[in-house]
Amino acid sequence: MPQKRLARPNSPERKHLVKLLEIYGCLLTEKQLEFSTRHWVKGETLAAIAADHKVTRQAIHETIFHVKRIVADYDDKLKLSRHTGGGVGNETRDRIEKLRQRIASQGIIYSVDWIVRELGLILEEIK
Repeated sequence: MPQKRLARPNSPERKHLVKLLEIYGCLLTEKQLEFSTRHWVKGETLAAIAADHKVTRQAIHETIFHVKRIVADYDDKLKLSRHTGGGVGNETRDRIEKLRQRIASQGIIYSVDWIVRELGLILEEIK
């Protein structure tokens, strides 16, 4: 099994992840968003975040690594980071937040087709 890797501080990859977090962060759970923001944006160590939440460093690492895959997958499909010039307007952010709430209310999601469709409509409005 290949070793999982998180982005190094001040690397282009980390800057890209921060941009993706800004765009797609409202689609993450509260803890996913908090852990990722604290690590990627604020530069806090996994150990410090883990100590605050009384969980293992490995649990934080797994969560952040999972978020990295989630936001990259969203961006591969929707390409919002290429169209936003670094940010999303308030109206678009509100639409994405409503979508996040709808996703959260669904519980287990067996198909993401409707999510991709909704986000595609948002992308069309941005263009």
